[in-house]
Amino acid sequence: MSLFRRRPLSIGWRWALRYAVAILVSLTAFSLFAYSRTEKQATREGRRLLERQAAELAGRVVEGFENIDELRGYVTSVADAEPYLKISVQVFDDNGRILYGRGILPSHEIGIPPDFVRSSRDSHFYEADLNKRFPYWVVVARAGEMFVQVGAYSREFVRPARELRTMLLTATPVVVVFSLALGWWLARTSLRPLSEITATTRRITGSRLDEPIPTTGTGDELDELAHTLEEMRVRIRDSVEKLRHFSADAAHQLRTPLSKLRSRLELTLESEPLSPSIRKTLEENLCEIDQLGSAVTAMLQLASSEAGLAPGQSELIELGGLLDSVVEFYEPLAAENQLKLARTDQNQVRVMGDLAWLRQLFGNLVENAILHTEAGGRIEVEAEERDGEARVEVRDTGTGIDPGSLERIFDRFHRGRSGGDSPAPGAGLGLTIAGQIAEAHGGRIGVESDAGAGSVFSVGLPAV
Repeated sequence: MSLFRRRPLSIGWRWALRYAVAILVSLTAFSLFAYSRTEKQATREGRRLLERQAAELAGRVVEGFENIDELRGYVTSVADAEPYLKISVQVFDDNGRILYGRGILPSHEIGIPPDFVRSSRDSHFYEADLNKRFPYWVVVARAGEMFVQVGAYSREFVRPARELRTMLLTATPVVVVFSLALGWWLARTSLRPLSEITATTRRITGSRLDEPIPTTGTGDELDELAHTLEEMRVRIRDSVEKLRHFSADAAHQLRTPLSKLRSRLELTLESEPLSPSIRKTLEENLCEIDQLGSAVTAMLQLASSEAGLAPGQSELIELGGLLDSVVEFYEPLAAENQLKLARTDQNQVRVMGDLAWLRQLFGNLVENAILHTEAGGRIEVEAEERDGEARVEVRDTGTGIDPGSLERIFDRFHRGRSGGDSPAPGAGLGLTIAGQIAEAHGGRIGVESDAGAGSVFSVGLPAV
């Protein structure tokens, strides 16, 4: 098995590669077709020229010459007519002996092909390899009882085809690179609506379900996907709203009977003479009712924070002053638990948000740190701005968080351990509410912890 897994290509790169491959295949097919046509055309033109020259020479031989000098003069005029073609001419008698020749063919003793002599054809075209870069094209023709041969160097005929081939081979890599870049640009342009859909979908959370999925208005497949996601978003929003209203209504319905029950228990404890065992039982019930009331209040707060910030609810907040007030509020509780609670910075960081919600967010984190830090420990609160983000850290030297519970620390009704094996007091919604408030402000919350060495809760919010 391979030690390294090849990362799959993105859809944009796959489209770009397919586009480049399509261009390469098309260009290759066109190049082969163009080169083949050009080469065949050059061969036809060279053959026609040589056949015409051979036919004229054969006709003149049939007419006859007065002497050998006249034959030599005519052959010389034919051979020297077009010097760039390097034409070579030969005249043979009826026995195939050369009477006179001019050019390269006689020097290489290129005779009449035996197959042509035995055939009944009037002319024949063939190639002769004379150890040159290009072959010689030769046409042999009958001249009555005699024979003539006319040859020409094929370089001038095939040069356009070879130049075309060189040009195509040189241009192909450039065209492939250009088509790959063009394909990538086209893919990015075509997939831009998909990127916008993805970005919008990522921004949608339980507290941000009102942002519509963007469409291009073209009615294409991407618009169909956007409409499908939009319908799903609306269904999820409606379901979340129903659950949110149910939670709020249930909490409201529980508050009144709990308040009545608490009042009756308090009245009974104050006015009635009770035995110690009964009084102890009623006091324990009263504590349970207080915890249940706290849970109901927390559920209302959670339902409110899940709804997100209302328009106009945000204001400019100086985090330094807010954190100072939170630390000052919890200092008596920290001192009661023999803990040191302090700010460790004087940075001025500003954010936009709801003052009460942010006070509750950082208050929940500080209170959680107090509950999970043993006597003699220290809790530090620090704020700073990093890359346009206001970052607040609440560090403690407490018991830390068990690795098995770290992933569930922000889950609803999850209660950590305040020491030993006893669950921490409360309803288990404090950190959940803190996470929802951070998310409602467009931020995030995280935690790092070492069991027995303390924890660091960090909150990131968009800085102003």
